[in-house]
Amino acid sequence: MLGRALAKDSAARFASVAEFAAAFRTATTADLHRPRRTSDELAAASANLFDALMDKVRGASILPAPSASVTYGAAGLAYGLMRLARTREDGELLALADLWSVRAGVRARDESAFHNAELEINPETVGRSSPYHTMSGVHWVRASIAQAI
Repeated sequence: MLGRALAKDSAARFASVAEFAAAFRTATTADLHRPRRTSDELAAASANLFDALMDKVRGASILPAPSASVTYGAAGLAYGLMRLARTREDGELLALADLWSVRAGVRARDESAFHNAELEINPETVGRSSPYHTMSGVHWVRASIAQAI
């Protein structure tokens, strides 16, 4: 379809934008109803990741510094949960991701939210605008989850 839309020869292209739009809608609908296949290897990896994240979530009432970051903290847990929720089409898991994104926002007020002296994570080593170690990352994760919801 895209090849036809971009054909050099005008006679080979769609006659109108409406015709192209109709072909695009047909292709999109067909793709949405296409059965999704996952390999056993991918399913096993997903299960392992899910188990690891859930173990982390269950034992994470107190997260060590940096407790809010995308790389080490609550925002990272939220993002991982969101990705799994979308893959599994699991609304409850998506709600859990949203909860952890809220926790990341709350933890962001703490002194240890984004920095850790032992890990040498401080503004001098990671910068002041890294999405992985600043509030911008928490906002990005919250926006991603809001879009997924």
